[in-house]
Amino acid sequence: MADYTQAQSELLAHQELTHPGHIVGADVNVATMLSGVVHIWQGKIETTADLTAGLDFIEIQASPDASGNLWQTIGKYVPSGTAATDTAFDAGEDIGQTVLSVATTAGKTTGELIYIVDATGIAQSEWAEVATVVTDDTVTVVDGLVVAKTTDDHIYTQASRWAQYVDLSGYLRLRVVVQHYGATGSDWRVYAVLEAATDFE
Repeated sequence: MADYTQAQSELLAHQELTHPGHIVGADVNVATMLSGVVHIWQGKIETTADLTAGLDFIEIQASPDASGNLWQTIGKYVPSGTAATDTAFDAGEDIGQTVLSVATTAGKTTGELIYIVDATGIAQSEWAEVATVVTDDTVTVVDGLVVAKTTDDHIYTQASRWAQYVDLSGYLRLRVVVQHYGATGSDWRVYAVLEAATDFE
């Protein structure tokens, strides 16, 4: 069985996109990479709906050139346009906690991805998948919290995530571009990485 080496490249730092606006992610050299998977996460931090179809999307772009503006769109994803619901934590929660005490569970459903906004900053905010909901009491998430939370922190629904396999053998560069220009829209948080195979033995 062949062995291969994996390398991770950050395409989009965990950052905020203020509506309206766009972000052009890091221009990553993939000349020595064979294939990989692009992982993208998006979360809302306001309760405004994203209403204009075609103007809010996230693209994976690749180029056959080492420089210049010749880019091909090889993947395009559209986040949910539904307005997020927002609820505060009812109590502080420790690292590793999965049962989260909340003020209201409105809009939260099993299997949904949520974005947890930490008042101390973007780096302390995180995504989580809902496992179960006890109405207006608790939300249980699949994996424990990475960072402890307080009653200053909030949970937003309608987050999104995608993973796409990419054959990199025909490209020299890869990037992710986020466009958010609908007539109305919430501010977003985004993050993306490439996990690639660099060689086989």
